[in-house]
Amino acid sequence: MSWPTVIPVSGIWLVIASRNPNARKFLTGITEVENLHRVGGSNQRLEAVREHLWQGEVEAAGAEFGQWRTPEVVNFLNYIERHSHRLPNYAQRQENGQVIGSGEVESTIKRIGLRMKISGAQWNRENVNPMLRLRCAYLNRELA
Repeated sequence: MSWPTVIPVSGIWLVIASRNPNARKFLTGITEVENLHRVGGSNQRLEAVREHLWQGEVEAAGAEFGQWRTPEVVNFLNYIERHSHRLPNYAQRQENGQVIGSGEVESTIKRIGLRMKISGAQWNRENVNPMLRLRCAYLNRELA
């Protein structure tokens, strides 16, 4: 059996949400920018949309497209509407010294993936999630 090199973020999010029901999952700015570049159009419009998203202004970002409704624009507008509750004001978070990138999370996931593949270690699929829960509880100082 081969294990993925990275544990899916959705799996990690389920562990986090089970531990903290008030936790909020944010999208990274990279996600929106990747989807925005699929839209195409003028660089001026794309930059205006990007700036609105950076400020957390989802409705203003959508309004930049006016009546322009190509399939790419419709997909992008549906995307930002569907995820509007997960799009923070990145500028404000950055000013407050909060992390806005996903690098720290991705690095942790990669480290976990590497530890699961330690030479000589043998993992049964059903043991992975309990071990991750135990590790999270340990790191969060939740073990008595």
